[in-house]
Amino acid sequence: MNKTNFKFVKYINPFFRILTGLLFIISGVFKLTNVEAFKYTLFSLDFFNTGISNILSYIIPVIEILLGLLLTLGIFTKFSAVHINTMVVIFAIVTYYAVSRNLDLLCGCFGSLLDMKFSWYHLLFLFLIFSLNLIFILFFNDTWSLEKIIKNKLSGTNKEPAIKLTIIVVMVLGVILIIIASLFNFTNWGRNIKNNINEKISLVNTTGENKTSMVKTITVDEAYQAYISEESFIFLDVRSPEEYSQGHIKGAILIPATEILARISELPKDKPIIAYCDGSSCSRSGKAAMILTENGFMEVYNMAGGGIFEWLEKNYPFETGD
Repeated sequence: MNKTNFKFVKYINPFFRILTGLLFIISGVFKLTNVEAFKYTLFSLDFFNTGISNILSYIIPVIEILLGLLLTLGIFTKFSAVHINTMVVIFAIVTYYAVSRNLDLLCGCFGSLLDMKFSWYHLLFLFLIFSLNLIFILFFNDTWSLEKIIKNKLSGTNKEPAIKLTIIVVMVLGVILIIIASLFNFTNWGRNIKNNINEKISLVNTTGENKTSMVKTITVDEAYQAYISEESFIFLDVRSPEEYSQGHIKGAILIPATEILARISELPKDKPIIAYCDGSSCSRSGKAAMILTENGFMEVYNMAGGGIFEWLEKNYPFETGD
């Protein structure tokens, strides 16, 4: 082996092993901090039914975190590299599917950390990860490996218990990361609900009357009945253009909540309007509906419950793109 190859195997190989492991840990953690975004992507791809997509939105990040920890610390390196490569191949197939069909979707790869869309560059990035992992598998070097430290420092009788203890510690660390990420996700969800309630209370206190009473609340199932009825209901998506492009109720009009007042003339006052966003955890549709009622719109509904996510789960008419 020449000097360059020796340096690669001894130093660069383990460096990229740790880097790849950390990448998967970060990916898994940020997916769990905003699991709804990742779940939204799975629903939009429509590979599985809603129940399986729901389960996968939690299982995939957990597996990423655990395999990432094993690869980073150098425990069962070949095992973790092989399974990470299996995941990379699956991600690549999904990416190719989305790109070949021109689906304008966020991949949800890093939750809310990065707004990465499915693209050919994304596919190239996955190929790079796959190649690095292949090197770990074919030219494994245990430099900077926790497993190597245990084997070299401990006697034969102590090695097996030490390795078992290390695996337990890694699993506990993984569980802690998963719990922290999940708590962060639920904290945000709870904060959104609290903000929504506070906004309504503030409106009541400032105006002296509950103007939100003019806004009718409608469930997702009731909204669907309105959708398939003969009456001309207008479905108003008040989320961002990016969220709308990622997936929306088929035929819905996009006017972000922040632009409602400026674009209010685009909506007819003689037709019933159903505003929606992400459901009860989102205050945008309630605010938009209230603005409409304050400006003379007589029949305005706020779609509560699970919002667009519940609509997706129930396989109601849905489309992506602009």
